[in-house]
Amino acid sequence: MAKYLVLYKAGGSGPENMDDPTPDEHRAWLEWRDTVGDALVDFGSATIAVPGSGGGDVGGYSIV
Repeated sequence: MAKYLVLYKAGGSGPENMDDPTPDEHRAWLEWRDTVGDALVDFGSATIAVPGSGGGDVGGYSIV
């Protein structure tokens, strides 16, 4: 089965963007994880700001 790297665009470093998510944001994130189910190979993590294309930074990743 193919695997895909999902990169999340962020305005700063991932850990900074994860500070104090609202309960709704946290719930939506976990609902997405549960919806993907067994296709989720690695839930991923926040990253340190990495310059990306299009004027944004990569703030995190997942592998599906």
